[in-house]
Amino acid sequence: MALDLCRTIPSLRVRQTFLCLSGRAGSMANSFEAAGASVVPLPMSPLATFPFRLWRVLRSIAPDALVSHVSVASGFMVLIAKIANVPRRIVRVHSSGDDRADHGARRLYRWTARAMIALFATAIYGVSRTSVSFAVGTWRGIAERRRIDVLVIPNGVDTDKFRPADGRDRGSDGVIVLYVGRASPEKNRALLIPVHDELISRRESSLWVVGPGGSDDLGAGVSDRVHLLGERDDVALLMQRADVLLLTSTREGLPGVVLEALSTDVPVVVSDIPSTRELSDRFAGISLVPVDAPASVWADAIEAHINHPSLTGALRRQLLNSAYGLHESARVWEGLWSR
Repeated sequence: MALDLCRTIPSLRVRQTFLCLSGRAGSMANSFEAAGASVVPLPMSPLATFPFRLWRVLRSIAPDALVSHVSVASGFMVLIAKIANVPRRIVRVHSSGDDRADHGARRLYRWTARAMIALFATAIYGVSRTSVSFAVGTWRGIAERRRIDVLVIPNGVDTDKFRPADGRDRGSDGVIVLYVGRASPEKNRALLIPVHDELISRRESSLWVVGPGGSDDLGAGVSDRVHLLGERDDVALLMQRADVLLLTSTREGLPGVVLEALSTDVPVVVSDIPSTRELSDRFAGISLVPVDAPASVWADAIEAHINHPSLTGALRRQLLNSAYGLHESARVWEGLWSR
């Protein structure tokens, strides 16, 4: 999403620098630089010297705005940015949680980090209502009394890139179920195999699994009709060939792949969690399934879209010119950076 914004907003208007706290530039660095951004590895280790190193970088760059994307740890980033005299200090939250126990040292850490977000950020933006709540917790009242923005601003999907293919009939050459997501516990990818096994028992189908992290989390039973495609940069083309997008996560901030699917006129079968309910309230073509539902219920939802494709052609239209489109997102963010 950040790369889409870089490509949409000319670097002559907004000069963006990305600080990579892993200490590695990452596999997409060349794409960011080609879009006119700078990529600067800034490892957090050793942690004792990180505040000074971040302060020094901020003083050197002298940005008009800092946007911190590192969950509740953003509280520490905006404190350092305030000391470095950065005028706009924006906390951007993409997740609704981190699945870590909330007691002892972890609870104290979150309480402190959220306090600093509320006290030192000049704006707090989440991709969904649940992500905003996760960012500020019980400190929301303090942030609002400071009269700063505490708002939901969704990521925008590139509707020019994610668009339907011409002339393909859904299910005409066997059902293609697409999954896009990394190997991570909250993605719940082990559920993909039993769901697809159930679907195979009913009709010809194949499952395409896209995302980094290997396949160990998928468990046993990966058949030759499960295609492990790994990390790809042609997801838009794969989406055009899919009949249904399947997403089995137990937690999401705002699943951008759902928006990408809708923009491609592909219906979605997804876990019934707070952030996907928000999307379902706004957009047709999303079937919510309880995370703990049996595989047969998931397969029923997939088949419902294949057997009754009445929404074909309408899914994309509802995204165009909405707050979830990339061009609207770029307009909003450019205004926030230069306010």
